[in-house]
Formats: sequence, C-alpha cells, structure tokens
Amino acid sequence: MQTFIFKNANIFYNPEATPFNWLLTQNGRIIALGHKTDPIPKIEIDQKIDLKQKYVLPAWGDAHLHSLWAARLFLEIDLSPARSLQQALNILKKAKNSFKPEQWVIGRGFNKNMWQDGQPDRQSLDRLFPRNPVYLESQDCHAAWVNSAAIKRIGLTKTAVDPPGGKFSRNANGEFSGLVFDKAMEIFKKVLPPPSEEQLLNALDRFVKQLLKNGVTHIHTMEGAEALNLWQKYFKRFGRKMRVVFYFPVDEIENLIQAGLHSGFGD
Repeated sequence: MQTFIFKNANIFYNPEATPFNWLLTQNGRIIALGHKTDPIPKIEIDQKIDLKQKYVLPAWGDAHLHSLWAARLFLEIDLSPARSLQQALNILKKAKNSFKPEQWVIGRGFNKNMWQDGQPDRQSLDRLFPRNPVYLESQDCHAAWVNSAAIKRIGLTKTAVDPPGGKFSRNANGEFSGLVFDKAMEIFKKVLPPPSEEQLLNALDRFVKQLLKNGVTHIHTMEGAEALNLWQKYFKRFGRKMRVVFYFPVDEIENLIQAGLHSGFGD
C-alpha cells in the first residue's frame, strides 16, 4: 500500500470555499484533505511531494460521448491538422507505407473550406494510392473524398444516378471528381472493412489514455451492446482506468434484458 502526501498546494473542490493546502492518498485514492492548520493523520508516508503552490482541481467528466466511435478515430488517418490541400496530401504520403496493396485507406477530419491551394480531387489521391481504395471523411461528416480505386471497388459507373439525399460530385465531362456527399457516402461505408476486436481494444486504450492525459476520469457514453461488450473485455485486459456510465438505445432494451442486464448492473 503506497501512501503519498501532496503539500504546499492550492487544492480546489468548491470555487466558493478556501482551498486546501495538503492532500493524502493511498493506492491512488484520496483519503484526507486539510488546511495548513489541520493535523495530518499519523500514518506511514512513502513519499512527500511539494507542489509549490500549484493548483489541484477535481477530475473532469464528459457527460455525452460515443466511446466506440471515438476509439475508431485512432485507427484512421487524422487530416484535421491540414490547412491546405498540399498539407493533407503530405499527411497521406507519410502514412502511405503502412498500408498493403489494395488495402482500404480510411481517414477523416479534412476541412476543404480552409484550403486556398485547391480542392479535394480524385486524381491527387490516385497518384498517391493507385491500387488502394481511399475513403476520407470530412470534418463535418457530410462529405467524403474518394479515389478511382474506391469508385471501382463499389462498382460505380459514369451513368450512376445520385441517391436520394446524396450527391456524386462530377467534373465538366460528367466524370466523378472524387467528392461524395451525405447519402451517397453510405454506398462506400457499406463496403469499408470493420476493424477487428483486437484493433478496437487497442484503439479504446489509446482513447482512454488521451482522456486521462486531459484530466477526464469518467464518461457517459450513448451506445449499445457492442460497446458494452468491448468495455467489459477492455477492463479485463487493461484494468479499470475509466469510470463509464452507459445510456442504451431504447431499441436494444429487450435484448439487453434477455442478456441479464438489470437496474443497478455494474460495479
């Protein structure tokens, strides 16, 4: 059992109250707080840490997210830093060697509205990935940037009609330009290979580490049985690093009841 005391600090738990000066923990849990004049419990202390008047705040919680969706982002190329078409292509070029021939290249986060040097086009992706189908979703999730291999993979031809609620962007010759919008994206999403359970578990661990790094220790996630099953396997492998509250979709309630889920389930 490890016991630490953090002294000479400004420890806030209530913005209207006087901050505490010291904090005592055992095995990562707070067991006592005190002001300068408060006596420190007489127990064996393994390490004393002087915070030199630094601020200590309670951990944060995220009240609404989708953890499985967030974890999947760690399996995709992140184009959000790109402020131009060339920067986006440079990010893709750096990732190129991590893909096998004909393997899907999946990414997200580009914002073409910020680009001054050009717009997403099929040909620029073809030069980088002549054999790999590419699907890159925009930052607002209403558009996708695809290449010729992706168009060929799903069997689209020049005569394809825009689906209701969607659009295939075309050039002056009527050929696909490389951008698809809204419901037209679903045609590509249906053929994207799902990540393996092993990939998802490792991605979920990366997501949890990012949350903890930013001071988030508990989350409320709006997901169903698939995510619950993954989290249970995650806890067994990686330990309980995160407190998770589930909000299940109503259309899964009967299946969850049959699986043994009940009010108060959890730990």
